[in-house]
Amino acid sequence: MDNFGVRNGRLHVSGWHATNLALGRNYHTIIILDANNNHELARKTVSHAQRNDVAAAFPSIMTASYSGFDASFDLQPEMFTEPLRIISRWSATPDANEDYVDYWFNGNLNLNKQAAWLDTLDEDGDTITVSGWHAADQSMIYPHHVLILFDRSLGHEIGRQEVANNYSPDVANAQGDIANAGQCRFSTTFTIDPSYANDMLQVISRYSDSASGEGNYVQIWLTNRELNTPKLALVGDYLYDRFGNAHRIPTDSPESVAHLIADVVRQAGNRTDRAKVELAALYVSEFCKRCRYTMSGPYYATPYGVFIAHEYSCAGATRALGLVLNYLGYQYHHENENQYTHQWCTLMMDGRMGWADGQAGTADYGNYNDFMNGWIDADQWPEYTNHENE
Repeated sequence: MDNFGVRNGRLHVSGWHATNLALGRNYHTIIILDANNNHELARKTVSHAQRNDVAAAFPSIMTASYSGFDASFDLQPEMFTEPLRIISRWSATPDANEDYVDYWFNGNLNLNKQAAWLDTLDEDGDTITVSGWHAADQSMIYPHHVLILFDRSLGHEIGRQEVANNYSPDVANAQGDIANAGQCRFSTTFTIDPSYANDMLQVISRYSDSASGEGNYVQIWLTNRELNTPKLALVGDYLYDRFGNAHRIPTDSPESVAHLIADVVRQAGNRTDRAKVELAALYVSEFCKRCRYTMSGPYYATPYGVFIAHEYSCAGATRALGLVLNYLGYQYHHENENQYTHQWCTLMMDGRMGWADGQAGTADYGNYNDFMNGWIDADQWPEYTNHENE
């Protein structure tokens, strides 16, 4: 299969299927199944497409030169909610129901792609202006586009609005395989209570089957722009806190560095456990950025590697963050410890179960998989494609 995705408002499938068993079976049909129960959703008989490249690669297959297919299907709601399987069938009859040979393409396929970007997030007194775009396959079944203004300092939303999508030919050029890429731009304003003006604010873009934004939905956290994010940094031998104060970084032990981070977090004056834990994770991620990512060496899976030796992995980031959390008085669990997969902390925050990731530099309530599915961008975090046994 060469292509699978939405194009011009239809499901587009293309590829090739070459077999000598197609001799005498002149009708080529592409069938789409619900992979959960093999229920047929659609089929289309296609014209033979010339494939000289396939003929060159498989000269012993006599049908290779005309083995290509290119089919478009009307979109159905089930196509966006269930995994799909594709069958290529050569048959001797027009209805393709007898005397046929099938090829089942390996793996389930899903129409669940999405991409988004925040162009502006500006604050002017009690007015927050937001604009950007969010393309999502599942917008075809979740028609209500809702923007949520989330207060990261308090750990809850402070406003939401349903918005209209506008013409977006630039997005269609870049993300043309996503269903609504040509009509996904948004722009709106929020009026907030002045008490939230200095809080860390972030935007969530959500497509829902309800105008309220609840019910069934797909969403993405827009992380490329935020308001009032702590102005912390590591410069040379100094850690700068959110107020611009410089603290010399100890070099004698990872415990000393973890103590420093815990003290700086306490002094920041955050009002919730979540905000404190997220700030701790953010500091650990700043240390990770100074390090070489590796899965070998004596310290890569330890706090010493993150804080002193300048080498790290997600296991090391998790243990480094765990050390800080202990000094802050939190008990945590090291998820996937010593397993060949990504690792992070889980803990109770504000009476709710949540998670913290020292590599990504963030924390939240709920299930970590929601973060991985709706927040992490593989281009921004290539390390997440690595697996570790630490």
